[in-house]
Amino acid sequence: MSGTVMILRNLFAGLLLWIFPLTLSGQRYINGRIADAGDGSPIPGVSVVYSHFENQLEVYPQEKIHLHTDRDVYVLGEKIWFKAYVVDAHSHQYPSVSQYVYVELISPVDTLINRVMILQTDGMFYGHLPLTDFVPEGNYTLRAYTRYMENLGDDYFFKKNIRIGNLSQKGKKGKNSESGGSRENQKNQIREKDTI
Repeated sequence: MSGTVMILRNLFAGLLLWIFPLTLSGQRYINGRIADAGDGSPIPGVSVVYSHFENQLEVYPQEKIHLHTDRDVYVLGEKIWFKAYVVDAHSHQYPSVSQYVYVELISPVDTLINRVMILQTDGMFYGHLPLTDFVPEGNYTLRAYTRYMENLGDDYFFKKNIRIGNLSQKGKKGKNSESGGSRENQKNQIREKDTI
């Protein structure tokens, strides 16, 4: 039985060693472009597609955006501080074509709560999105995009989930809550401890 296993293993290894070089010789790259395996000249169909692709990116530049926030959980009345990185989608290099970045806060029911337009400063985009006291508690979405990205659709936008809570809700949970109640209750408890 072991002789048969050795023969099969050697046969399989030989087959792999025979097939592997054949797959490597199927295409060659010359000066970073796919060339024909025979004479080294570029394949006509590939070079035409490549030139159309390059032309498309020059006429209609595509961008990628990433939004970096200070944290993921916020309280009403705070500001969502962020920094946006916008790069060219083809080269992944700065600077991008866009001068503005739009950052939006989207509610759990997919309605726009707030939007800010941020101007590029020294090649970077940074700013804040204020949270009003009237925003309900829940899970929200931060969405960032440029005007060029709007032409490509919502799938190209940057999206990040954040949580917005309310500190006053923690105070109403009762004496067993971790925060110990509202600030006024905490002050009264401290006064009582001082008098005892």
